[in-house]
Amino acid sequence: MCRCDCGNETTVTAVRLTRGATKSCGCLKRIQALENAAVATRDPEIIKQALNERFKGTKIMEDLQQYAEEHGYQP
Repeated sequence: MCRCDCGNETTVTAVRLTRGATKSCGCLKRIQALENAAVATRDPEIIKQALNERFKGTKIMEDLQQYAEEHGYQP
């Protein structure tokens, strides 16, 4: 049993783990799909969701929220 950076636990075989074939519990695929949708549609809501997923709990997200507030963007 392994714990992903996002906090989820998942079962991974030793071979996949040691070879680097497993990078997450599956959350990275979801984030990548959101980012692709954000680029394709340029929909502000999808972009915001993708940013939240990618950077939640990090200094970057705090900086983005502060920038948005300073420039009058709706959170």
